[in-house]
Amino acid sequence: WEVDEWYGTRYKVADIAQRIVKNAGDWFSHLTDKCLCHERLGTLDVEAKRQVISQMSLPPANKYISEDCKMVAEPAPPHTSSAPAPIPTPTQVLDTPTIKGWHLLDVSMEAPRAAIFLSLNSAGLDSSARSAALVRMLLEVLELRINEARYMAEEAGITIDITNYSFSAPCYGLRLLLHGFTGKLEEVLQDVVRELESLSITEEVFGMAKEKAETDYRNRKFQQPYLHSILSNQAVLEKPFWSDEERLAELHKLTPTDLAIFHSDFLTQMQVDALVAGNMQEARAK
Repeated sequence: WEVDEWYGTRYKVADIAQRIVKNAGDWFSHLTDKCLCHERLGTLDVEAKRQVISQMSLPPANKYISEDCKMVAEPAPPHTSSAPAPIPTPTQVLDTPTIKGWHLLDVSMEAPRAAIFLSLNSAGLDSSARSAALVRMLLEVLELRINEARYMAEEAGITIDITNYSFSAPCYGLRLLLHGFTGKLEEVLQDVVRELESLSITEEVFGMAKEKAETDYRNRKFQQPYLHSILSNQAVLEKPFWSDEERLAELHKLTPTDLAIFHSDFLTQMQVDALVAGNMQEARAK
């Protein structure tokens, strides 16, 4: 064994065994008794093995890979004046009873990337610890439902971040942030919003989401001290404020039916604040 110079990690470099090389180079060896995965397929006959192999396939094409990598504008020339450089500010482009939207063209990084920020608020979400627990469950179920789309998006350079809290301001709903290559950014957004709109709440998914939320609430008492100080600050400044213990107590009582009713009410009363910033023109952002 050798020892790494920087971290002291022990490692060994050796040639791959010839039997592994031979079997890897001969795909059809999986249909014979020489198959390295014989513990799983060894009891099957050749035809049954062929059927197993026929079910294997490459992953589907990633529809989120951007083919449009153009910059929509030229970056501004370097600021040379002694006066402070002007700070770009978003322009409001939508103002309806349900949606308020802002746009900021920013190509200063000279990359075909943009960000979409949505604040999905609904009346009455701060009225009780039960409502707060239901928002958390809505978040967890949505996270599970978009898991496959999130993986494909991240492989294509687009990040999806969904939260139901904020350390800087009260959050009365869900906050959705997408950022990455501009070409397919809105397609990812449409898929996430479509999933939220038609959210399927099965017993299995509800159970998984509930277990994750309960574990998180129980473990928060073990967080770093600075997080406890932030939480204590919020308890003083925010009214009403619901502690993790109060949310956990209500979480135990929830059922899939409760969440389905809450989901419907959430969508009916939802108000949206949106910001699109980066390499995207105003017309497309709208």
